[in-house]
Amino acid sequence: NPFWQEGRDAGWVGTDLTQWTYNLNFFRGANPKTGYPDDWKKGSGVGLYTFGLKMPYEEWVPLFTSPESDQLHDGAGIYSAIVGPEVTGSEFTSKYRAVTVA
Repeated sequence: NPFWQEGRDAGWVGTDLTQWTYNLNFFRGANPKTGYPDDWKKGSGVGLYTFGLKMPYEEWVPLFTSPESDQLHDGAGIYSAIVGPEVTGSEFTSKYRAVTVA
């Protein structure tokens, strides 16, 4: 792709690019009644995590959305997440079914 090659030549693309494609299944976010906490403002980071599940996705989702998982996320300052399984065509490689959390 000429666009990415231009970025490599200019120095703003420093590594190989990998395509991860997933179906957005659900969003966990701030309480709609209270909104986002005041400290979730400018300067907050964003992460993209793709990993292979060692259990069926359908069994993992209730664990990820459980009250215990909410406490873990709240304690780590994670206020929202978008989640979904990888789809055909993604370049993620794992012997397990992959899921993406951003």
